[in-house]
Amino acid sequence: MGTGIPQTAFTAGELAPSLYGRVDLARYLTGLKTCRNFMVMQYGGVANRPGTRMLGEVRDSSTRSRLIPFQFSAAQSYALEFGDHSLRVFMGDTGAQVVFPAGHLQAGQPYEIVTPWGTDDLPLLKYTQSADVMTLCHPNYRQRQLSRLGHADWRLDEFVNVNGPFRDLNSDESVTITASGTNGAITLTASSDLFTASHAGQMMYLEQSPDNSTRKWEVQKAIAINDIRRAGANYYKALTGGTTGTVRPSATEGTECDGDPGVNWLYLHSGFGIVRIDAVTSARSAGATVVKTLPANVMADTGAVGITNIVLSPYIGDKVAPAFWVQCSRAHGFPNRASVTITGVEGIPEANGTFAIVPADQANVFVIPDMTTGGSYTGGGTANLSTAPTPSYKWAFEAWNRDDGYPGAAAYYQQRQIFAGSGGQPQTLWGSRTQGYRDFGAGVPILDDDAFTFTIASRQVNEIRHIVELTELLLMTSDGVWTLKGSQDGVLTPASANTKRQGAYGSAHVPPVAIGSSALYVQAGGSQVRGIGYSFQDDAYIGKDLTVMSAHLFRGKEIVAWAYQCLPCSCVWAVQDDGSLIGFTYLQEQEIAGWHRHDSVNGSFESVCSVSGGREDSVFFIVRRVIGGVVKRYVEKLETRSFASIRDAFFVDSGLTYDGRNRSATTMTISGGVGWDETESLSLTASTAFFTAEDVGDKVSFTHDGTVCKLTITAFTSPSLVSVAPDRAIPAPFRATPFTAWSLERNVFAGLGHLEGQTVAILADGNVHAPRTVRMGSVTLDYHAAVVHAGLPITAEVGTLNLTVPGQNILDSKKLITKVTLVCEASRGIMVGPDAAHLREHKGTVPLDGGAAPAVTGTFEVLIPGAWDKNGAITVRQADPLPLAILALIPDVALGGN
Repeated sequence: MGTGIPQTAFTAGELAPSLYGRVDLARYLTGLKTCRNFMVMQYGGVANRPGTRMLGEVRDSSTRSRLIPFQFSAAQSYALEFGDHSLRVFMGDTGAQVVFPAGHLQAGQPYEIVTPWGTDDLPLLKYTQSADVMTLCHPNYRQRQLSRLGHADWRLDEFVNVNGPFRDLNSDESVTITASGTNGAITLTASSDLFTASHAGQMMYLEQSPDNSTRKWEVQKAIAINDIRRAGANYYKALTGGTTGTVRPSATEGTECDGDPGVNWLYLHSGFGIVRIDAVTSARSAGATVVKTLPANVMADTGAVGITNIVLSPYIGDKVAPAFWVQCSRAHGFPNRASVTITGVEGIPEANGTFAIVPADQANVFVIPDMTTGGSYTGGGTANLSTAPTPSYKWAFEAWNRDDGYPGAAAYYQQRQIFAGSGGQPQTLWGSRTQGYRDFGAGVPILDDDAFTFTIASRQVNEIRHIVELTELLLMTSDGVWTLKGSQDGVLTPASANTKRQGAYGSAHVPPVAIGSSALYVQAGGSQVRGIGYSFQDDAYIGKDLTVMSAHLFRGKEIVAWAYQCLPCSCVWAVQDDGSLIGFTYLQEQEIAGWHRHDSVNGSFESVCSVSGGREDSVFFIVRRVIGGVVKRYVEKLETRSFASIRDAFFVDSGLTYDGRNRSATTMTISGGVGWDETESLSLTASTAFFTAEDVGDKVSFTHDGTVCKLTITAFTSPSLVSVAPDRAIPAPFRATPFTAWSLERNVFAGLGHLEGQTVAILADGNVHAPRTVRMGSVTLDYHAAVVHAGLPITAEVGTLNLTVPGQNILDSKKLITKVTLVCEASRGIMVGPDAAHLREHKGTVPLDGGAAPAVTGTFEVLIPGAWDKNGAITVRQADPLPLAILALIPDVALGGN
């Protein structure tokens, strides 16, 4: 008799062959040689992964698609299928595909909307979310916002940023721009070749040259109506006359009074304005629309314009008052509140002079408010700007455009919308105004809640690929990780933003996942995973390679997608470029970090996402399968391992379920009996229209005192009435008495057309049924069953490392193992042996009633064929669609010499 040498934890997962000799490592004692289709669990054991449920085929199986999670709350979530210029939606909890509602032209068809991204764009598509709005960005496309209005009502709109951001101001004083007006539709004229066709649609910033002519606002000064004053960088027009108060105007829109009584001021501009370019007519000319009033100083001198008439008529400004309405011989081009000098007017001498004018609706008319006259116009006169404007060299194009590209990363942080990393400015970060997610403008002087633009100062130029919020904001670039910090209280402002390099390992484009207070990211190159978190001891973010112990799973491969499933087992599911799937169970505080690999018959994994779905997070995959020689791509959902009955255990891939258990209020009533036994033909009446002619031959079953009674349908009379033959005497409580606890059992499982020609594994009422090949979309069972799961088989296998004992050198000793004891939880169907070629099955207890054996928690002993060798390894396999969770594995070992 040998000695039991237990392995009570498997938390290190599958270790690389290069570690097979490292018996000195603590992780060797908790590691495995093989962990295939088993998951490392948070309690230290391993459990075979559940199957995947078929949800639907992607919109176009000939091209790749991508899954992205949409999480509004813990109770409301969706998996979004992004395809070639398309988007479809799956419910996060049930996995049901959202369809167009009744009344729609496509009612019942999968709900979808059009997107701008093609298949090749999807890998670089990044996203962030706030409540019902998801912001998506791609370096080649203007940002979009996806809004959820209902399950089948989604909107995808361009992100419309206002007031910026802009590139750095032009510093070449020889390249100037003038505008034909300060509001409305204008023409921009450059002093040299500047505009290209790609500028159409862009915003442009225009700042006036230094202004020393406009008087400053001062306390207790006499002011006349229409006087212009500047306070700081802002310009204001007096709406009332009087003496200024003691409060300097600071408004950047509307009106403001500077005291009591003081003067009412109308905000004009802040020394700059913004236009949106509509069309480029030449390299030096472009048409534009003013979106923020331009200073008059950037307007081109329109030259003197002839006057053809002047009429005295009321003008409604801040009050109703008589005014001169001046008609010109052509469009005058004078900006609002411009200072205009009029000379040579005959008949109205009061019209000659310098005035602050107001443009009228007609391009050739302007108004001089608050004027009176006793004369009438008889002829003559010219009007011209009092001071010729100075062309501005202080201009800047919008930061995001077709030439420079668009941001490739996005986040929400401290009530700001953050973007980063465009093609033209790969190391630049843009933050919106606080609580103004679209507003990227800043005033003069800059305030703490203004938008900001910040560029990482480093020796190399590496694009910002991700923005991750932990205790601070992490900027993950292609060559390193940086923190972006604010002031001492942690608030990020334009004046307090500063960066610090935290590590020299860059990030791939796969989005990082946050787990607790740390994050995992795929290192640039795609074949390593690093963890990063804050260390109080080092006062820095420290990272480590999490793949070094299982490097064989990554060699020659890249991770192309992954998702974190927090519940139930804190597992990251990662898809590799060769179609393989690996899992990583990670609980840093419990020192659990184990990799496990997974495969699916005739399947290559291409995308994955995870969303909260209630008690467990829901994991969705896109799996490529070849069915009948044709490539098919299916959206499949990882099922739960939690089940109350073995009948509900789901351990098949791309599977479906037939569930004939009644879950409605429909009742069945048995009638027509005399002796009420199996010799009679009875009537079965449903309280609703339930039956069809195809039900003949199927069975309705119910249970009484632990005994199952079955009624075989022999004839169809109507949707509510059939004839049945009982298999035993009908219990008295069920005679002519309606009951709801019934099931409809079938022996033909239809609806499997997506697996046509494939051999499927079957669990029928908790019993393993022989495999069947799908023909014409269905399989026929050997018996009737109420609950049937059918799908591709899963082979799960665990292999231990060569046996060792802590503190002893037995690696080169011969060993003999003839018995293995397993401690299991909720398990059934166990095969054990020294290797995959010599497995012995543990024979469970068969219930006396012929029903399904339950999943058992306890100790299982299996005698295995033993032979002396130096390995002392054990293989455990689950090849049936049944659960197996191993808590400990104890081989009975006899030790020999070398």
